[in-house]
Amino acid sequence: KKLSDKPLNKSAIYLYSSNPLMAFNDNSLIADILRLIGIKNLSPQSQISRPVISAEYILKQNPDILILG
Repeated sequence: KKLSDKPLNKSAIYLYSSNPLMAFNDNSLIADILRLIGIKNLSPQSQISRPVISAEYILKQNPDILILG
């Protein structure tokens, strides 16, 4: 059965790097995969493919899942 048939209905931030904190933006393959399985990407909307974010940003977004890549 397709993963998209049973969406997870969760939110996440996928971190590309921990020093500095960098996340994949919403125009990335990672974001496409997250969407496919029903996870909302909470990374900032940015023209930069992997924007630098702060720990405060992560806390404010309060994702259900934090993925370290």
